[in-house]
Amino acid sequence: MSRNSIWSNERKEIATWLSGYLAMIKKWVDKILDNEDHDVDKNKIIKLIDEWIAWLQETKTKIMMMKDVDPEEIKEKEFDKLWRDRDSAYSRWDYETKDSSRVARLIPQYTQGVVNRNQLKEYLEKVTHKKFDKSTIFFICYTYVNDLCSQYSTNNYTKKVIKHWKNYTDNSKAFIEENYPNIVILEFFESGITLENNPNDSTEYYYSDKEDFLRELMFRTPAWCGSQALIKPNGETLVHNGESYIPSRIQLIEDRNWNLFFPKE
Repeated sequence: MSRNSIWSNERKEIATWLSGYLAMIKKWVDKILDNEDHDVDKNKIIKLIDEWIAWLQETKTKIMMMKDVDPEEIKEKEFDKLWRDRDSAYSRWDYETKDSSRVARLIPQYTQGVVNRNQLKEYLEKVTHKKFDKSTIFFICYTYVNDLCSQYSTNNYTKKVIKHWKNYTDNSKAFIEENYPNIVILEFFESGITLENNPNDSTEYYYSDKEDFLRELMFRTPAWCGSQALIKPNGETLVHNGESYIPSRIQLIEDRNWNLFFPKE
Protein backbone atom coordinates (compact mmCIF):
# COMPACT_ATOMS: atom_id res chain seq x y z
CA MET A 1 0.00 0.00 0.00
CA SER A 2 1.37 3.41 -0.88
CA ARG A 3 2.06 6.18 1.61
CA ASN A 4 -0.73 8.33 0.18
CA SER A 5 -3.32 5.58 0.42
CA ILE A 6 -2.38 4.89 4.05
CA TRP A 7 -2.71 8.55 5.00
CA SER A 8 -5.92 8.89 2.98
CA ASN A 9 -7.54 6.12 5.01
CA GLU A 10 -6.36 7.59 8.29
CA ARG A 11 -7.66 11.06 7.33
CA LYS A 12 -11.07 9.49 6.78
CA GLU A 13 -10.89 7.93 10.24
CA ILE A 14 -10.01 11.32 11.76
CA ALA A 15 -12.93 12.93 9.90
CA THR A 16 -15.27 10.27 11.33
CA TRP A 17 -14.04 10.98 14.87
CA LEU A 18 -14.48 14.74 14.47
CA SER A 19 -17.94 14.34 12.94
CA GLY A 20 -18.92 12.36 16.01
CA TYR A 21 -17.40 15.10 18.14
CA LEU A 22 -19.61 17.72 16.48
CA ALA A 23 -22.66 15.61 17.30
CA MET A 24 -21.52 15.35 20.93
CA ILE A 25 -20.95 19.10 21.11
CA LYS A 26 -24.51 19.73 19.96
CA LYS A 27 -25.83 17.29 22.54
CA TRP A 28 -23.82 18.93 25.33
CA VAL A 29 -24.81 22.45 24.26
CA ASP A 30 -28.47 21.38 24.27
CA LYS A 31 -28.00 20.17 27.85
CA ILE A 32 -26.62 23.56 28.86
CA LEU A 33 -29.31 25.64 27.09
CA ASP A 34 -32.37 23.52 27.77
CA ASN A 35 -32.79 24.37 31.43
CA GLU A 36 -36.33 23.05 31.55
CA ASP A 37 -35.16 19.48 31.02
CA HIS A 38 -31.77 19.72 32.69
CA ASP A 39 -30.88 21.24 36.04
CA VAL A 40 -27.77 23.13 34.93
CA ASP A 41 -25.43 25.22 37.06
CA LYS A 42 -21.92 26.58 36.59
CA ASN A 43 -20.24 23.48 38.01
CA LYS A 44 -22.06 21.20 35.58
CA ILE A 45 -21.06 23.40 32.66
CA ILE A 46 -17.43 23.26 33.81
CA LYS A 47 -17.71 19.47 34.07
CA LEU A 48 -19.00 19.29 30.49
CA ILE A 49 -16.10 21.42 29.28
CA ASP A 50 -13.70 19.08 31.11
CA GLU A 51 -15.29 16.20 29.19
CA TRP A 52 -14.71 18.04 25.90
CA ILE A 53 -11.07 18.63 26.77
CA ALA A 54 -10.52 15.00 27.83
CA TRP A 55 -12.10 13.73 24.62
CA LEU A 56 -9.97 16.05 22.49
CA GLN A 57 -6.80 15.01 24.35
CA GLU A 58 -7.62 11.35 23.75
CA THR A 59 -8.31 12.00 20.06
CA LYS A 60 -5.09 14.00 19.73
CA THR A 61 -3.14 11.05 21.16
CA LYS A 62 -4.76 8.67 18.66
CA ILE A 63 -3.90 10.98 15.77
CA MET A 64 -0.31 11.32 17.00
CA MET A 65 0.00 7.53 16.86
CA MET A 66 -1.01 7.51 13.18
CA LYS A 67 1.58 7.32 10.44
CA ASP A 68 1.16 10.07 7.87
CA VAL A 69 4.50 9.08 6.32
CA ASP A 70 6.25 5.89 5.32
CA PRO A 71 9.39 5.88 7.54
CA GLU A 72 11.33 3.96 4.89
CA GLU A 73 10.73 6.55 2.17
CA ILE A 74 11.27 9.91 3.86
CA LYS A 75 14.36 12.06 3.28
CA GLU A 76 16.91 13.00 5.93
CA LYS A 77 15.49 16.49 6.50
CA GLU A 78 11.97 15.10 6.96
CA PHE A 79 13.33 12.41 9.26
CA ASP A 80 15.04 14.95 11.53
CA LYS A 81 11.93 17.10 11.66
CA LEU A 82 9.70 14.18 12.65
CA TRP A 83 12.17 12.81 15.18
CA ARG A 84 13.10 16.08 16.87
CA ASP A 85 9.60 17.56 17.05
CA ARG A 86 8.65 17.55 20.76
CA ASP A 87 5.06 16.63 19.83
CA SER A 88 6.14 13.88 17.45
CA ALA A 89 4.76 10.36 17.79
CA TYR A 90 8.11 8.90 16.76
CA SER A 91 11.38 7.74 18.28
CA ARG A 92 14.23 6.10 16.35
CA TRP A 93 16.47 3.05 16.08
CA ASP A 94 19.91 3.18 14.44
CA TYR A 95 21.87 0.16 13.26
CA GLU A 96 24.88 -0.72 11.14
CA THR A 97 24.70 -2.80 7.97
CA LYS A 98 27.27 -5.40 6.90
CA ASP A 99 29.16 -2.75 4.94
CA SER A 100 29.31 -0.54 8.09
CA SER A 101 26.74 1.92 6.80
CA ARG A 102 24.55 3.46 9.49
CA VAL A 103 20.79 3.29 9.01
CA ALA A 104 18.15 5.09 11.07
CA ARG A 105 14.45 4.30 11.06
CA LEU A 106 11.48 5.82 12.84
CA ILE A 107 9.54 3.79 15.40
CA PRO A 108 6.45 4.57 17.52
CA GLN A 109 7.29 6.62 20.59
CA TYR A 110 4.68 4.81 22.67
CA THR A 111 3.17 1.34 22.61
CA GLN A 112 0.61 0.00 25.05
CA GLY A 113 -1.04 -3.29 25.93
CA VAL A 114 -1.92 -5.68 28.73
CA VAL A 115 0.50 -8.38 29.90
CA ASN A 116 0.09 -11.44 32.11
CA ARG A 117 0.95 -9.81 35.41
CA ASN A 118 1.44 -13.06 37.37
CA GLN A 119 3.78 -14.46 34.74
CA LEU A 120 5.78 -11.23 34.72
CA LYS A 121 5.98 -11.11 38.53
CA GLU A 122 7.24 -14.72 38.67
CA TYR A 123 9.96 -13.98 36.13
CA LEU A 124 11.13 -10.82 37.90
CA GLU A 125 11.24 -12.58 41.27
CA LYS A 126 13.25 -15.44 39.76
CA VAL A 127 15.82 -13.14 38.16
CA THR A 128 16.15 -10.62 41.00
CA HIS A 129 15.84 -13.06 43.93
CA LYS A 130 13.33 -10.64 45.47
CA LYS A 131 9.66 -10.80 46.38
CA PHE A 132 7.22 -8.17 45.14
CA ASP A 133 3.82 -7.21 46.50
CA LYS A 134 0.76 -7.64 44.27
CA SER A 135 0.22 -3.87 44.39
CA THR A 136 3.72 -3.10 43.07
CA ILE A 137 3.99 -0.92 39.97
CA PHE A 138 7.06 -1.94 37.96
CA PHE A 139 9.15 0.61 36.09
CA ILE A 140 11.55 -1.28 33.84
CA CYS A 141 14.30 0.39 31.81
CA TYR A 142 15.55 -1.78 28.96
CA THR A 143 18.86 -1.57 27.07
CA TYR A 144 19.13 -3.26 23.66
CA VAL A 145 22.12 -5.06 22.22
CA ASN A 146 24.09 -3.08 19.60
CA ASP A 147 22.53 0.23 20.64
CA LEU A 148 24.31 3.15 18.93
CA CYS A 149 22.98 5.70 21.41
CA SER A 150 26.34 7.38 22.12
CA GLN A 151 30.09 6.90 22.08
CA TYR A 152 29.72 5.25 25.50
CA SER A 153 27.25 2.60 24.30
CA THR A 154 28.59 -0.91 24.69
CA ASN A 155 27.64 -4.58 24.79
CA ASN A 156 30.07 -5.13 27.65
CA TYR A 157 28.88 -3.74 30.99
CA THR A 158 31.89 -4.33 33.22
CA LYS A 159 31.79 -3.41 36.90
CA LYS A 160 33.49 -0.13 35.98
CA VAL A 161 30.88 0.69 33.32
CA ILE A 162 28.03 -0.23 35.66
CA LYS A 163 29.46 2.01 38.37
CA HIS A 164 29.65 4.87 35.85
CA TRP A 165 25.99 4.57 34.84
CA LYS A 166 24.76 4.05 38.38
CA ASN A 167 26.16 7.49 39.23
CA TYR A 168 23.20 8.74 37.18
CA THR A 169 20.51 6.10 37.71
CA ASP A 170 21.00 5.88 41.50
CA ASN A 171 19.79 9.46 41.89
CA SER A 172 16.66 8.90 39.79
CA LYS A 173 15.93 5.65 41.63
CA ALA A 174 16.21 7.34 45.04
CA PHE A 175 13.92 10.19 43.93
CA ILE A 176 11.24 7.81 42.64
CA GLU A 177 11.33 5.53 45.67
CA GLU A 178 10.92 8.53 47.96
CA ASN A 179 8.00 10.04 46.06
CA TYR A 180 6.34 6.88 44.71
CA PRO A 181 6.85 4.16 47.35
CA ASN A 182 4.74 1.61 45.43
CA ILE A 183 7.00 1.80 42.33
CA VAL A 184 9.97 -0.54 41.90
CA ILE A 185 12.68 0.46 39.39
CA LEU A 186 14.61 -2.24 37.56
CA GLU A 187 17.21 -1.96 34.78
CA PHE A 188 17.31 -4.88 32.33
CA PHE A 189 19.75 -5.65 29.52
CA GLU A 190 19.02 -7.74 26.45
CA SER A 191 20.76 -11.10 26.08
CA GLY A 192 23.95 -10.56 24.10
CA ILE A 193 25.04 -7.85 26.51
CA THR A 194 27.63 -8.99 29.04
CA LEU A 195 26.63 -7.76 32.49
CA GLU A 196 28.99 -8.00 35.49
CA ASN A 197 26.30 -7.33 38.08
CA ASN A 198 25.69 -8.73 41.57
CA PRO A 199 22.28 -10.47 41.29
CA ASN A 200 22.44 -11.79 44.87
CA ASP A 201 23.02 -8.32 46.34
CA SER A 202 19.80 -6.96 47.89
CA THR A 203 20.62 -3.47 46.59
CA GLU A 204 21.20 -4.59 42.99
CA TYR A 205 18.76 -3.42 40.31
CA TYR A 206 20.75 -4.11 37.10
CA TYR A 207 19.81 -7.48 35.59
CA SER A 208 20.26 -9.50 32.42
CA ASP A 209 17.22 -10.58 30.40
CA LYS A 210 19.03 -13.82 29.55
CA GLU A 211 15.89 -15.60 28.40
CA ASP A 212 14.72 -12.60 26.35
CA PHE A 213 11.46 -12.89 28.27
CA LEU A 214 10.96 -9.13 28.56
CA ARG A 215 12.24 -8.53 25.02
CA GLU A 216 9.53 -10.78 23.61
CA LEU A 217 6.83 -9.73 26.06
CA MET A 218 6.92 -5.93 25.84
CA PHE A 219 10.18 -4.60 24.36
CA ARG A 220 9.61 -5.95 20.87
CA THR A 221 10.77 -2.82 19.03
CA PRO A 222 14.40 -1.83 19.74
CA ALA A 223 14.81 1.88 20.42
CA TRP A 224 17.80 4.23 20.33
CA CYS A 225 18.98 4.78 23.92
CA GLY A 226 16.60 2.13 25.24
CA SER A 227 12.96 1.88 26.31
CA GLN A 228 11.06 2.24 29.58
CA ALA A 229 7.90 0.42 30.64
CA LEU A 230 5.36 1.08 33.38
CA ILE A 231 3.35 -1.98 34.40
CA LYS A 232 0.35 -1.61 36.69
CA PRO A 233 -0.96 -4.37 39.00
CA ASN A 234 -3.80 -5.08 36.51
CA GLY A 235 -1.27 -5.78 33.75
CA GLU A 236 -1.78 -2.52 31.83
CA THR A 237 1.59 -1.71 30.29
CA LEU A 238 2.83 1.50 28.68
CA VAL A 239 6.19 1.47 26.89
CA HIS A 240 8.08 4.63 25.98
CA ASN A 241 10.72 4.12 23.28
CA GLY A 242 13.83 6.28 23.24
CA GLU A 243 16.01 8.24 25.64
CA SER A 244 14.14 9.68 28.57
CA TYR A 245 14.51 11.31 31.98
CA ILE A 246 13.08 8.75 34.42
CA PRO A 247 11.11 11.15 36.70
CA SER A 248 9.30 12.63 33.68
CA ARG A 249 8.24 9.15 32.50
CA ILE A 250 6.99 8.24 35.98
CA GLN A 251 4.42 11.04 35.69
CA LEU A 252 2.66 8.96 33.05
CA ILE A 253 1.29 6.85 35.91
CA GLU A 254 -0.98 9.72 36.99
CA ASP A 255 -4.60 9.16 35.96
CA ARG A 256 -4.84 12.25 33.74
CA ASN A 257 -1.93 10.91 31.65
CA TRP A 258 -2.56 7.18 31.92
CA ASN A 259 -6.19 7.51 30.80
CA LEU A 260 -5.04 8.96 27.47
CA PHE A 261 -3.61 5.54 26.66
CA PHE A 262 -6.09 3.41 28.61
CA PRO A 263 -9.43 5.30 28.45
CA LYS A 264 -11.92 4.37 31.14
CA GLU A 265 -15.30 3.11 30.02
